[in-house]
Amino acid sequence: MIVSPAFGETNVIGMNFLSRLKSWRVEGNILVLEPRTTPTSNTGLI
Repeated sequence: MIVSPAFGETNVIGMNFLSRLKSWRVEGNILVLEPRTTPTSNTGLI
């Protein structure tokens, strides 16, 4: 991740990062990030 002082007080999240999420949305002034779920490969069953 790169943070540039050129953005000042503005927080920036890149579209590359957002594309890795299951979904994202803005509710009022809150950014809600939903991670992708990955199947568990180790279930403990043999």
